Amino acid sequence: MRLVCLLLLLAASAAGAQEASVRFLILDFDSDGYVSLAEAAGIEDVVLRFDRADRDRDGQLSSREFDRLERIRPRSVSMKRHQIRATVSRDARAVEREAALEAAAAEAASGASQQ
Repeated sequence: MRLVCLLLLLAASAAGAQEASVRFLILDFDSDGYVSLAEAAGIEDVVLRFDRADRDRDGQLSSREFDRLERIRPRSVSMKRHQIRATVSRDARAVEREAALEAAAAEAASGASQQ
């Protein structure tokens, strides 16, 4: 009887792992082998656990990190909103800095070509 229960448990965990694998492939829109926060947008359970699953803090979940999602307890929604807002504002500042650098480089290039 114990053997049967153990086999059923192993089969259930394998089915769960296979489901996570299929879900990972579906969410990996650009087929780069990673799921970004943008790719996971709208999938609440993934978004709520994303930061804690991203062990190497590269902003993407590998298949191994994605498999951990089920074991991670989600943070509260209000805390997640705060983190998302902070991330969005940080990214917006980075885009503004990059645009300013590009404008300065273009201005320097046009000044050099006029001489």
